[in-house]
This record gives sequence, C-alpha cells and structure tokens, in this order.
Amino acid sequence: LPNFLEESTERDMALELCRGLVALADELHVYGAPSEGMRQEIDEARRLGIPVVDGKTGERIAAIEEPPR
Repeated sequence: LPNFLEESTERDMALELCRGLVALADELHVYGAPSEGMRQEIDEARRLGIPVVDGKTGERIAAIEEPPR
C-alpha cells in the first residue's frame, strides 16, 4: 500500500484496508515478530476464524505473544 497511501497521514486508512484484505484470506501467515499493524491483522483473522500460521514452519500460532521462530 505504500505506493497508494502516505503512511504519515493515512495510516488508519491503510490499516483498515489491510484488515479488509485479511477477511479475503483462507489463512494468515506471519513472518518474524509482529508489528502493531500485524497484531491488528492477526486479531482480525482470529475474530473471523481465519487460521494464523507461522510462515516459516506452517504451524498454527496459538497466541500473538508467540511470534514465529
């Protein structure tokens, strides 16, 4: 989204768009330690019942506090 939105002034809109994209996914893959924006996407996936998985191992992540290794 950086090509379309200016993060310094349109961050909330960007995060809203990202959460909307999460709703279209079959599962959410997480790579590395989640940023605040990633945590919001993870929360949205969980709210919608979309599995959250470690992008490296393919294992489901039980809680946000357990970032991928």
